[in-house]
Amino acid sequence: GLDQGGIPPGSRDAPLDATQTTRTKGQDHAGEASGSEPAKDKEGSIQDELLRKLVESGEKERLTELLKERLVECGWVDSIKDHCREVIERRGEGDLKLDLVHREVTPHAQRTVPDSVKAEFLIKIRDFVLKPDL
Repeated sequence: GLDQGGIPPGSRDAPLDATQTTRTKGQDHAGEASGSEPAKDKEGSIQDELLRKLVESGEKERLTELLKERLVECGWVDSIKDHCREVIERRGEGDLKLDLVHREVTPHAQRTVPDSVKAEFLIKIRDFVLKPDL
């Protein structure tokens, strides 16, 4: 999803990439769940299939670019840059490790994506899924 915890970190330009997924335990090399897996594994294979279709169609790249634009337009990117500066200043040079800063900033970044942006992309992904030619 596009809500808290549903958007893993992405590139420096757009800290969140709404289409990244991780492989779940019990999936074969094609990303398919095998046997009678728990619902979480089946959900993972649905996400994997959606990601595959988004990539193959070119829609993932288009949505990623549009997401970057929206996050810049609404001031979210500048806000996250400011938050990073605050975290770095608070930690000081002695405790300045990228992974620690990343772990502190990411939850804040995910929580502060405007609801309007989340809603817009949820609709776009829903419309993509509901296209008859999928």
